[in-house]
Amino acid sequence: MDRLKKKFQLKSSKLKVEVKNLRKAHGAKVVDKVNIAQIIGGMRGIKSMLWETSELDANKGITFRGYSIPEIKEILPKRSGGGKEPLPEGLFWMMLVDEIPTRSDVDWLSKEWYSRSKLPQLTLNTLASLPENTHPMTQFIIGINSMQATSVFAKRYAEGMNKNDYWDATYEDAMNLIARLPRLAAYIYRRVYHKGIHIAPDPKLDWAGNYAHMLGINDTEDFKSLMRLYLTIHADHEGGNASAHTAHLVNSTLADTYLSYGGAMASLAGPLHGLANQEVIKWIMTMTKELKTTKPTDDQVAKFINKTLKAGKVIPGYGHAVLREPDPRFTAQRVFAEDYIKDDDYVKIVWQLFRVVPPILGALGKVKNPWPNVDAHSGAILVHYGLKEYTYYTVLFGVSRALGVLANSCWSRAFGLPLERPKSVNSDWLKEQVGIKVAKKKPVKLAKRKSTAKKKAATKAKPAKRKTVAKNKTVTKKATPKKSVAKKAAPKKRVVAKKAAPKKAVAKKKATVKKAAPKKRVVAKKSAPKKRTAKKAVAKKAAPKKRVAGKKTAPKKRTAKKAVAKKRTAKKAVAKKVVAKRKPTTRKANIKRTANKRTTKKK
Repeated sequence: MDRLKKKFQLKSSKLKVEVKNLRKAHGAKVVDKVNIAQIIGGMRGIKSMLWETSELDANKGITFRGYSIPEIKEILPKRSGGGKEPLPEGLFWMMLVDEIPTRSDVDWLSKEWYSRSKLPQLTLNTLASLPENTHPMTQFIIGINSMQATSVFAKRYAEGMNKNDYWDATYEDAMNLIARLPRLAAYIYRRVYHKGIHIAPDPKLDWAGNYAHMLGINDTEDFKSLMRLYLTIHADHEGGNASAHTAHLVNSTLADTYLSYGGAMASLAGPLHGLANQEVIKWIMTMTKELKTTKPTDDQVAKFINKTLKAGKVIPGYGHAVLREPDPRFTAQRVFAEDYIKDDDYVKIVWQLFRVVPPILGALGKVKNPWPNVDAHSGAILVHYGLKEYTYYTVLFGVSRALGVLANSCWSRAFGLPLERPKSVNSDWLKEQVGIKVAKKKPVKLAKRKSTAKKKAATKAKPAKRKTVAKNKTVTKKATPKKSVAKKAAPKKRVVAKKAAPKKAVAKKKATVKKAAPKKRVVAKKSAPKKRTAKKAVAKKAAPKKRVAGKKTAPKKRTAKKAVAKKRTAKKAVAKKVVAKRKPTTRKANIKRTANKRTTKKK
């Protein structure tokens, strides 16, 4: 177990017990109320998530484990050799274990991430199959999802991992994904904008410095410093923003880190979220092109702002869902620009907009926050250092955001947080809350169908109702006997004929006894007695009677009997189809009785 994982295990196991006891003792405590405006307005401000790594205040801005951006710039370790900006490795360490790391801790983490940074061949093959003009964010999301095949969590979960070990597997996935993201992002950049000519990482560089190196835009130390600052201040913005919340929601289903962060990046790609950073520089470049100058006056800028607003558009980079003051991340970038590139024309336009835009937006009376956010400044600085492909800017944002989101994913699994499942309502419900009558829908008449279905289900389940079904089946038996009455008449005729035949036979026998010897019974039949023996007569019980009954009529009766038997067989088959479980007791009994009578009369 590495040093960071061991620290996290100790911290999280202790806090897990505290949180569990807190829920048990004070679970019913009301900590927030929800109004209709919040439900309709994107759940703004509703307190409903547990997020350990950062907190956002409307006036103070973002704080990481209680420290503001100016404070973390002071306390976090920096690159050896005179670097001014904090290393993102230090921020990740602090967000994960709530401790300020030492220089040794940060160096270890840099090396650890480098050792895990190799991209799977599957990911490279997947990206190669995409058209080169595919949007960089789309490629970034696909690349992240392709690495899911290497997920430690997915593998161990399939093997039956204990739920108390979820945090361990999540930690491994988080470390692997964070380590690979700069290489994935740089690979996409070189593939799209530099003909697929890639630059190998430098094992001597830190995580952010290596990213700057692999982009191949500007190999100066200043650009590396910019990447360290950029990846630090974009790392987290508490859990309620779209990308962080998406990752939290997806991960609560126990989807692994790759799937949950891929979902987060899909949220980040929206124009109202991370894509805004490319919209800002795009808007500024459109303005300078229309005004035909990179040094416009305040009046020219104001006219272009009003033109944008009249067209029903927003001023990109201004306003925030939570903040009511200038974004501290904007201020941090402004300080960097003042130190390194204060004479850049686009940087000056950004500062000019900071003077002109807020009064115009404030005069509208609709904008709660007319101040610039983090996206308002980043594009101008990136353009200065050669990163002019603004369609790529959101990928930079995505590399950074992994630090906070994935650190908190480790905490979510350590706490054993359940599947997220809030309650939704519809507009009728909202109307009812304020006393507005809502027309109720007329019920559809399905009662009979439902009751029939219930009866059918009940008949299958309850044996008592099976009897009623049996009775219904006997009704079908009553319907068929009408036809079988005729069938019963036929046996009677046969019996009568059989009765008459024996009498004649007896008479003939008596006559033959007087004229001839008693051994030769059938003298009247000329040819039959020679062929027939007593044994055959005994074996064939019914056959002799038919022939004795009459020379010419007996064969006809036999044919009639066969026809009747065929009809019986056919009717039996029909009866079996109608009544599947019917027992043909009546007919068999009649046949047996008739046979018994025949044998009795013979004797």
